[in-house]
Amino acid sequence: MSCKIKAVIAAITIVSLPCLAATTAPYTVKKGETIYGISKSHGITIDELLKYNPSARDGLKTGDVLVLPVGEDSSRDDADGGMTKKELAAAKKKTYHTIAKGQTLYSIAKSYGLTLDELLNLNPGVDSADYKPGMVLRLTARTALPADQSTTKTQGLGEPGKPSVDKAKADKKDKKKNKKKKGGEPMTDPTPVVAETAHENDSAEGGASDIQEERPMSIALILPFMLGENHVSKQAQLYTEFYKGFMLAADTLSHRGAPVKIYAFDSAGNADSVKAIMENPLVARSSIIIAPDDQEQMRYIASKAKDNGTYVYNTFVIRDESFTDNPFMIQANVPHDAMYLLAIDNFIKRFDGYTPVFISHETGKNEKGEFTQALKAALTEKGVEYKEIQYPNYLSASDLRPLSADTRYVFVPASGSRTDFHKFASALKTFKNEGADPERVRVFGYPEWVTFRGDAFDSLCDLNSVIYSRFYNDQSAYPSRNLNSSFHRWFGREMLDAVPSQGVLGFDTGYFLIKALRDNDGDLSRRISPYEGIQSAFDFMTAEGDEAGLVNDALYFIYFRPGGFVEKVKL
Repeated sequence: MSCKIKAVIAAITIVSLPCLAATTAPYTVKKGETIYGISKSHGITIDELLKYNPSARDGLKTGDVLVLPVGEDSSRDDADGGMTKKELAAAKKKTYHTIAKGQTLYSIAKSYGLTLDELLNLNPGVDSADYKPGMVLRLTARTALPADQSTTKTQGLGEPGKPSVDKAKADKKDKKKNKKKKGGEPMTDPTPVVAETAHENDSAEGGASDIQEERPMSIALILPFMLGENHVSKQAQLYTEFYKGFMLAADTLSHRGAPVKIYAFDSAGNADSVKAIMENPLVARSSIIIAPDDQEQMRYIASKAKDNGTYVYNTFVIRDESFTDNPFMIQANVPHDAMYLLAIDNFIKRFDGYTPVFISHETGKNEKGEFTQALKAALTEKGVEYKEIQYPNYLSASDLRPLSADTRYVFVPASGSRTDFHKFASALKTFKNEGADPERVRVFGYPEWVTFRGDAFDSLCDLNSVIYSRFYNDQSAYPSRNLNSSFHRWFGREMLDAVPSQGVLGFDTGYFLIKALRDNDGDLSRRISPYEGIQSAFDFMTAEGDEAGLVNDALYFIYFRPGGFVEKVKL
């Protein structure tokens, strides 16, 4: 019977399991147990154990859930699909089921102790009148990581957000593990979080394992989850949310191609932990490493990864330029200078027929001087005339009196701060309303403005504003609402209020990288197809230089329209 390898989450450990057959049962690994010991105590060979648990080839650790073959039992109950009580209890722990030839949704639901309506509610995309063998059904809504960071050290599945009774003991053990030895050696547990996406033709006979050996593709996340800390910082929560979004992407793509393994390591925010993690053979064999936002740690990771031929994906250190002389570096953010050039070039193209007006507060922050000076230089080179207005406190009608009534203007402020925005917005709205042309006034602004809410957002729309930004998440759009719904269903809560949203960034990053690996058979030296996600766009090109890596060349113009409409355009 064809079946998928799916991720079963136990606390922050995701263990790859084959689909449970009628003659298998789950087994939780205890402290100190080995593959040899478990196989011997259960009367099976090591090969049999690995056949049902291909991920065990990478090692075992306490809390891992294995699937073990069990002997036949004649005490079966036909009402429960021909299973024994023991087998039925094991089956109810399954996360997914692959429809076999001859099975009906009713019989599947009954065999797992569900009603047909419950099964359909768990699988809203499945039509009860149109399904076929090979389709994968979700069997439980609790196929998720813990609801919040405080539960990442719990043991067992349990209800999201409700730690098990073993939590206190686990916390103490985690603390001891993270203390340093006298010689300065870190007590780092290098065991990864592991997930494996499914292949359409995988079987219980080890198909996924064979494919993995033939074409290994994997992604290692090395991020400061800070699992050994009692108090979880906001930063650690955001990194965990990035990881959760990444896993949602893996789940979305789990039925669409070759297997891609995902490992997650806690860098614990220190260099010693990173060095220990980089010695792990799973990391050395990874296709891509996602590095943390510490520049020194990332550079160490990059130096080791280069020796292994492993790519390093940098999405957190914006101004790093390691990609200029390292062919294995992938810079996910448009570099600062390139962002300015893209924004200025598109400003000149899209505001043809408008007169630029640079406005600045006499004592304001005016921190965008580098950008405005570059824009002025480009306008001068193109022969475009512009005007400049400096105002003392708030921009007033008298400051705008020299401007013509029949000319279209695009105003460019010297600051991206919310405070300075409110100092000129009211006067510009009045100036706009005094003319008959609704396009008389436009405002061009900065990435910081994506955080505007309430009156500030309304003013952006009233002024027909346009901003440039590396990212934008339109939370009212269907893709964003759908992802938020999935996140809440998996983790029992909403995403954290942050800009950019780390959960969405994790989803976009995971979706893009898994797809890129599959499309290129794991070879990222080939041209990677552009991707436009929910919040970010990725369009990688090889940077200039003989030893240069890849750099993202995607930037957005965000158009704010009267009435609260927002349009995102990739440049």
